[in-house]
Amino acid sequence: MVKTMSNKISLYFSVILAVVKKDLRIELRNKEMIPLMLIFALVISLIFGFLDISFKSVGESNMDLYSGVFWISILFASILGFSRSAMIEKEAGGLSQYLTIPVDSSAVFLGKLIPNVLFLFFIQVSVYFFLIVFFRAPFSERYILLILTSSLSLLGIATIGTFFSTLSAKTNLKEIFLPILMFPILVPLIIASIKSTSILLNNKEWEQILDWVKLIVVYDLVSITLASILFEKLLEE
Repeated sequence: MVKTMSNKISLYFSVILAVVKKDLRIELRNKEMIPLMLIFALVISLIFGFLDISFKSVGESNMDLYSGVFWISILFASILGFSRSAMIEKEAGGLSQYLTIPVDSSAVFLGKLIPNVLFLFFIQVSVYFFLIVFFRAPFSERYILLILTSSLSLLGIATIGTFFSTLSAKTNLKEIFLPILMFPILVPLIIASIKSTSILLNNKEWEQILDWVKLIVVYDLVSITLASILFEKLLEE
């Protein structure tokens, strides 16, 4: 009994690792998704950054604007990345091959989720330093805290993106279908992310961010749970 349970757990994590390696290998070979996401995020940052400069003197800081630019850049870049990921997955034959593995489908989902979180984390750090260098956004004294809280938001974005990119890969209108599904569902998370980032950049009291962080954590837990449960249906279709 114990040995059987141990084998199942071992197989579960083996599948997660196999899917993670596959997705990372595809990205390292193609080198398409991360550069596209990064360029797109930086272009959006430039547009909003120059718009901000045109309405104020250079050197002034608007923390609320930087928070909005930061998350809008990441959101739109993630849409582009997930769309590309869905296209690659469809060309590779989809995830139907995992149906033959005697393991819960959540292992496949988590294996798809982890690389997407890593990709978004890289984009997050790049956009923040881009805003610091080109638009004199403040280097927050709470930088580590900012990265930790924003990483919680990235987990929610990656969860929704991973699930719906797999769903949209089964349609012929994935470029349109994906953002239509993602945007409304991500609204609460993006609002909480912008608010929490703004509080940290403005160096306000930590207590003011707690409610927003709680909302982000609850959103992550609910989205991961539901996506893991429903992912099996996507594999079967």
